[in-house]
Amino acid sequence: MNVIAVQDTLYDWASKILTPVDVINISMSENFVASNSVIPVVNGFAMSAVNFDTDNDTTLQLLANRLESHADIATAIISGMAPDMHDIEIYGALGHDVVVNNIIVSGGVSVPALKTNIRSRTASIPAEVMWSEQNGVKSDADTFLIFKLSPFTPVDNDCSSDPEEVATDVIEVIHSRNFEFVLYAQSYGIKAYQVLFNLRDSLSSATGRALLGDIVFVDDFSDVIDLTGLDDSRYEERGALDLRFRIKSTFTDSDGVSVFDGVEYTGKVGKIDVEQK
Repeated sequence: MNVIAVQDTLYDWASKILTPVDVINISMSENFVASNSVIPVVNGFAMSAVNFDTDNDTTLQLLANRLESHADIATAIISGMAPDMHDIEIYGALGHDVVVNNIIVSGGVSVPALKTNIRSRTASIPAEVMWSEQNGVKSDADTFLIFKLSPFTPVDNDCSSDPEEVATDVIEVIHSRNFEFVLYAQSYGIKAYQVLFNLRDSLSSATGRALLGDIVFVDDFSDVIDLTGLDDSRYEERGALDLRFRIKSTFTDSDGVSVFDGVEYTGKVGKIDVEQK
């Protein structure tokens, strides 16, 4: 398990959630059908077409992938009830304006239209993120967060795959185990209390969870706590929040394991000559 990679992922997640970006929610009027050609128009320019593939949900995912490839878009997540999903939630890239002008569909026996196209801005409060005890001075940002990770605790037994011969005389066994840890977050400065609510609420959205990659949010280890208090002669807004996550650790064991094709014995057993394989 790479703890540094976990820290980097959580840092990127928080930084993106806490920076205001464009959010566009679009919905198609009906299912995509065979021979549909779908052209997204973003910021006034048509992107390359997506052709119908397999079924409606597969085509919608391909459309989301095409949108996500745009330089001004960070993520595009499909949602709805399979196999008739119609919605895509789009988050703009940091510092980029995003407008979905249209989704143009042609071909096929029916042509879905862009039914809903709602553009908004995340209500995030800009905040700087730093790790507890990291080198450097205290942030001078108006609002900042300090993160700290608990020890990683195993929550189940080691799960091992069946041995598999992956090369001549080499057996490979894949081991995996789930670990849980708690992210302790403390906030300081302007609207510090609200920052923690925004961070927690992001975990209720598909886009927020997608930013975590292989890390899975489990639950709130505590509610948001108001720690506002005096700093010298002035009150400073402060808050605290504990969030529990889970991650799977996987490693492969193959060193020093050999495969025997067979055993031969030639000699006498008592007075009898024996050759055994």
